[in-house]
Amino acid sequence: MISFIERLKTGKPVVGDGAMGTVLEARGYYQVPCDYFNLTAPQAVEDLHLEYIEAGAELIQTNTYSATPIKLSNFNLSDKADAINREGVRLVKQAIARSGRECYVAGSVGPVGKLLAPVGKIFPEEAYDAFVRQITVLVDAGAQVLVLETFLDLRELDLAIAAAKKVAPEIPIIAEKTFSEDGSILAGTFPIEVMEHLREQGVAVIGSNCTVGPQRMYTIIKQAHQNGDVFLSAMPTAGIPTISNGRQVYNATPEYLATYARQLVEVGVTVIGACCGATPSHIKAIAETVKNMTVGKPAPRPEVKVKTSGEEKERNVFRTVAPEKISNLRRKMLVDKKFVTTVELDIPRGLDISSVIEGATYLKEQGVDAVNITDGARARLRMDSISISKITEDLTGMETIMHYTCRDRNMIALQSQLLGAYALGLRNILVVTGDPAKIGDYPQATSVYDLDSPNLIRAAASLNRGVDLMKNPLGDSTDFFITCGANPL
Repeated sequence: MISFIERLKTGKPVVGDGAMGTVLEARGYYQVPCDYFNLTAPQAVEDLHLEYIEAGAELIQTNTYSATPIKLSNFNLSDKADAINREGVRLVKQAIARSGRECYVAGSVGPVGKLLAPVGKIFPEEAYDAFVRQITVLVDAGAQVLVLETFLDLRELDLAIAAAKKVAPEIPIIAEKTFSEDGSILAGTFPIEVMEHLREQGVAVIGSNCTVGPQRMYTIIKQAHQNGDVFLSAMPTAGIPTISNGRQVYNATPEYLATYARQLVEVGVTVIGACCGATPSHIKAIAETVKNMTVGKPAPRPEVKVKTSGEEKERNVFRTVAPEKISNLRRKMLVDKKFVTTVELDIPRGLDISSVIEGATYLKEQGVDAVNITDGARARLRMDSISISKITEDLTGMETIMHYTCRDRNMIALQSQLLGAYALGLRNILVVTGDPAKIGDYPQATSVYDLDSPNLIRAAASLNRGVDLMKNPLGDSTDFFITCGANPL
């Protein structure tokens, strides 16, 4: 097995693992800190490491993120620090041995969990000593790489780097800052300044993890790639969490996370993994997506052949789709790469929708590509968008974009009606959360909102993969062209 530094130099992405705490909690292991499971439920920890290895992870982090003596003192466990760290390394090594694969043992080190002086009561020297103690145990137990992760305070990350260099200057360091700053700061030069500071510390890999979802992570890393002489890492959370029954729930699908993993590798990320909320399924999707990629180069797009004027032309689309299933609007945008125009029609109250038919007919004659059919806009009572879209397409031949709102339907009805719309031949949908009922004709009506628009998009995307939102197979797949509205403010 080549050294980790030599592995980085191959130009092929190194896939890291995913979350420990959120996955173990989802499996019924409730304990704070989750590092203590190294002693109380070691088999569960080892088995999860093995699942990540089998999913395609190559860099396996120890379950020791909270295992500095200072942070463990919050739980009266500081006397267990050495045992937790030592056992953390053993469990990773054991999982690697069971897998029969070549992987790197990465010792995970997180912040001490208390603010540094002068704001807090922990002096920098105390934090430094705590890092030295933890890293010494991790290295002595067999860690081949050190991952310093989820540091908000750059001063504290500097202390951890200094401790690692003192204990084991030969061990490669991955230094990851987590960004909680607001968008205006992150849109400026701040991420670049942070990455430049870390590069000057002489670590092997610099990057970011946690806090921000994959989209914001991509923005940060893309800016940081201005310095091409350093290896980059990115370990985003599986989206932004929501709170359910007091627990943080991450809803990003494996496919969504893998899409951003591909983009991150394209802009220069060498070490790619995920953080809170990411499961072995997420890591498997990432590993499969990046396995044939070269860092810093575009990933090859799958090919699809489309018949045009009797001739076959090869076009790149984001995924291979049978040509006969592609809506005209989707074909124009993603295959033919044409500029398209759409017009939103005003939907009248009542049964008379002749104005919609007349408008669609006129717009088709003028070369407009599609018309938007709204769904109970402003919470006013109007005919439903599925019926109007179907009637419009049948009577005029004009393609429609059917708006579809989360307000009026529970998660069963949302998916059920999408299946019905597809069976009727409707292919384009625009997903919206929907104005609350209280602003419309019936303020006493219930706004359902089982799902919001991002999760309804996930549901529609699941139908496109042949499964429902709960991963139950449908026997066949839809092929909706899914669109949404974006509010930049």
